[in-house]
Amino acid sequence: MLSETAKYFRPKPGNLVRVQSTRFGRVDFRTLTFSQAEKLYKSGFDHIELTDEGRVKYLGEPAKEITAREACEKINKAETLEEAEAILNLKPESKSVQAAFERRKQFFHD
Repeated sequence: MLSETAKYFRPKPGNLVRVQSTRFGRVDFRTLTFSQAEKLYKSGFDHIELTDEGRVKYLGEPAKEITAREACEKINKAETLEEAEAILNLKPESKSVQAAFERRKQFFHD
């Protein structure tokens, strides 16, 4: 899946990379765009599910508590400074998360 797509959607466990569906045709998860994944999910496609972040966005569930380590990993993978800052705000008291954010901020400013 493309990175923004994978942030909110994922194939259900046990599904292959490509799925053939009579209703939706051939679906290749490796090249699925965000809008395609969203449309499939909203249409009831059986082979796709929401990630934790997807459940927050689409179902309004409260965000699950993440560890400082998970926050650092997410910051290191953030594609925008705004995304990194949103993750920092989940664990602002953690010195390791603050350090990861500062390193990522340098990356975006260089």
